[in-house]
Amino acid sequence: MAITVTDPLLAQFTQRYELHVGCNNLAPAIVSVPPTAAIADQTYLYAVRADDLERDPLSWSLAAAPSGMTIDPQSGVIRWTPMVGQIATHNVVIEVSDGLNTATQSYSVVVSRSDEPVDPNDPTKGTKGNRPPIITSTPVFNAEAETLYSYQVTAVDPDGDVVNFSLAGNTPAGMTINAAGLITWTPMTSDSGDHLINVAATDSIGATSTQGFLLAVKVNGPPRILSAPVTNATAGATYRYSVRASDPDGDPLSYSLTTAPAGMTIDRLGRILWQSSATDTTPQPVTVVVTDDRGQS
Repeated sequence: MAITVTDPLLAQFTQRYELHVGCNNLAPAIVSVPPTAAIADQTYLYAVRADDLERDPLSWSLAAAPSGMTIDPQSGVIRWTPMVGQIATHNVVIEVSDGLNTATQSYSVVVSRSDEPVDPNDPTKGTKGNRPPIITSTPVFNAEAETLYSYQVTAVDPDGDVVNFSLAGNTPAGMTINAAGLITWTPMTSDSGDHLINVAATDSIGATSTQGFLLAVKVNGPPRILSAPVTNATAGATYRYSVRASDPDGDPLSYSLTTAPAGMTIDRLGRILWQSSATDTTPQPVTVVVTDDRGQS
């Protein structure tokens, strides 16, 4: 947009600026995978995770749940200790709200006896009383193209078993996870967009927990200089020019001069100041560089 002001002597000044219009608020999306097995008289935990494009504060509730099951309204962590009398299949409906829109996740959890074998035909797999690991870390949801991405997955095993980590499903090419649970990946520009990542934590007996999340890969755009430079100065007078720039990603900007006459300065707001001398009568080359906080200029 442009605004032009004209005085009575017909002198004009024009200011141009960009007006960014946001879209309607979008509902959050639950991206975690629920554990669907529980053991009587043992604690059941599920740290529900959701992604909200507007990064609005989220609140959690249970629309349907077995007796005794609770969810923390701020963190989304579900806790439940089923009784022996609750050995059965139970339906659970989770709701998450950003204050304007709501998303739900529905699933069933099966409660078993602690001495029930995992596989009646293979006693080496142990009993269902062996509890799966619990993934305790929060994913890193954003990555930048051509930049190393990392996410340290952490998990605890209620039975003290050794935990092994792996990536499940259609993992992006080049993404790896090591024995300590560190995920690393350097996405290319062609990888921009959303990727569904599934992490598995498995104990030494084979019990597994998973964590699923959406990883958004973005391409960092360079800033743009919007203002036109002041190209005329009077020898011996003070020269001023305020550089105006914008960044498509909204990153903080810094300003510098790579070519400039002696004594010319630019401050953190992009304001150039130079006290010329009476002998400065030849053209003076000036180069202004605007850089975002991720190094793009």
